[in-house]
Amino acid sequence: MDMSEQQEIQFTTETFAKMNKLRLLKIHQDAKYDHIMEIDGDVHFPQVALPKDLKLPSFELRYLRWDEYSLKYLPPNFHPKNLVELNLRCSNIKQLWEGNKLLKKLKVINLNHSQHLMEFPSFSMMPNLEILTLEGCISLQRLPMDIDKLQHLQTLSCHDCSKLEHFPEIKYTMKNLKKLDLYGTAIEKLPSSSIEHLEGLEYLNLAHCENLVILPESICNLRFLKFLNVNACSKLHRLMESLESLQCLEEYYI
Repeated sequence: MDMSEQQEIQFTTETFAKMNKLRLLKIHQDAKYDHIMEIDGDVHFPQVALPKDLKLPSFELRYLRWDEYSLKYLPPNFHPKNLVELNLRCSNIKQLWEGNKLLKKLKVINLNHSQHLMEFPSFSMMPNLEILTLEGCISLQRLPMDIDKLQHLQTLSCHDCSKLEHFPEIKYTMKNLKKLDLYGTAIEKLPSSSIEHLEGLEYLNLAHCENLVILPESICNLRFLKFLNVNACSKLHRLMESLESLQCLEEYYI
């Protein structure tokens, strides 16, 4: 359902209640996203009000995309055990759900520009996640500490999460993480142990991290790193002279 072409639609509690075999639910507004208007750095979209007791089919659902989802949580009766991709960009989500839900098949989460998102569920509940994008989640202050449970994670983007102050300490090797985007976050440092466990990292964006003070020596051990951006990091007073040891480095911005 393309909501950008609809004049007015009302969703009721029972709209989806009997769709027990639904596998794909896509409510999108692609036409709007070609003309995003930014005011003071924030992205603003009007949202269609949803009933608080909305019922969503869950057991058979593989793909859920709902642009501008207006509720603060997904429904409490939502148990998507077979869900592979969850996309709630520009939503009103404050927290995905209360408590924990084990989602072994979930591979992609996109919550871009969900400006009220404050808390993210434990990563141990989604062990096969491959892509997590939280761009523009300006209320998010922390990520779960068990990020190294995501052994299949390939992309993590917190681009413009302006209140994110700490990056979790990674205790175990994450060989599959290729892209880490922390552009415009409020982090002061990257734990050395976290970086040295990202053996397969190819892309690291730290541009406009205005509180970033130092780069850990362990960055020099990222033998597959191709892209490094530390542009506009005004407090960064020390750069590694040994960055020249990064033999795969193709792009470097300072």
